[in-house]
Amino acid sequence: MSPAGCTGGTRWCAPRPPPGARVVVVGRVADVPEVGISFDDSTWGKATIADGWYAAWWPQGSVPLSVASVDRRNIVIDSFPVAP
Repeated sequence: MSPAGCTGGTRWCAPRPPPGARVVVVGRVADVPEVGISFDDSTWGKATIADGWYAAWWPQGSVPLSVASVDRRNIVIDSFPVAP
């Protein structure tokens, strides 16, 4: 079952936030050096990683498209799309 405002079949979902809201993404991660978030304006953000968790936030405006864990050469280890 998907959260309200989300389509099914995704592991994480971010319905469009209300105006002026911050967007936050938090999740579990294995031993990887970086987790990145791609946005609908062709930019990337990096999450903070500690104790098996990752977290990132950004001001509303850019909508997240995907979350990816990458190795030290920026090769994607795992990724998943974010539902609109």
